[in-house]
Amino acid sequence: MRELEKNTENESVGESWIDKIKDFTTAIWDDISQNFEHKFSIKENIESPESIEKIRNAFSFYKNEILPLILENPKVTQQKEWYHWLYTHTQNVVFRGICYAVSMGKDPIPVVFACACHDLARTNDVYNEEHWPNAVPIVLDIISNEKFNLSDEQKKRIIEAVRDHTIWRKASNYVSACLRDADRTRLSWEHGYNEKFFNTEQWKIISSWNREKFLKFQNFCMNS
Repeated sequence: MRELEKNTENESVGESWIDKIKDFTTAIWDDISQNFEHKFSIKENIESPESIEKIRNAFSFYKNEILPLILENPKVTQQKEWYHWLYTHTQNVVFRGICYAVSMGKDPIPVVFACACHDLARTNDVYNEEHWPNAVPIVLDIISNEKFNLSDEQKKRIIEAVRDHTIWRKASNYVSACLRDADRTRLSWEHGYNEKFFNTEQWKIISSWNREKFLKFQNFCMNS
C-alpha cells in the first residue's frame, strides 16, 4: 500500500489517470465481449427454407457419419433401456443443438459432434459428475478420425463443450452454448425456464413453444 501511495504521489496530475481509466474500461469490455460472444444472438429464422435445409444436412451428417462410429466404439456405455439413449434423448439434443447453431449463423457441425457425444459415458440415468469427463476419451476417438478434417480449434471447443456441459455457468463459446441449451430445453418445458441456466437467444423462442409444437417441427425436418 505504501508503494502504491508513493507511486500515486509521483504521478503527474491530469491525462495519465484519465488514460489509465480508459485502458481499464476498454480491457473490461473486451473481456466481456470475448467471453460471451455477443450473447449468442439470433441471426437466422430456423423456420425459413434456407435454415431448414441447413438443419436437415447437419442432421443427416450425424446419422450417416457420426452415429455409425459411436455404435461401433466399445468404450460407449449408453444403454437403450435408459432415458439417455442414442435414439431418444441424444438424438433430440443433436437436433436442438443444430437449430441453435443455425439460428446464430454458426457452423453446426462442431455442435453435432458435441451433442452426439455428451452422454456416451453414462452408466445410469441419475445425475452424476463422472459421465462428462469420462466421455472425453470417446470424443477424442471420434473427432480424431481423419475423414472429418476438423481444425484444432474445433476439436478444442467440442471437447470443452462435452467436458463442461453440466456446469452451471455461462458458456464461453457457441459450441458449449448450443449443447448446454439443447440438453436443458426439455427441463424448461417440464419445470418452467430460468434464464440464468441458458445461453442462446433462440432457446427463449423454443422454450416458449410447447413440446408438441417443437416435435412437429423436428419430425418435419427429419422425415421430409
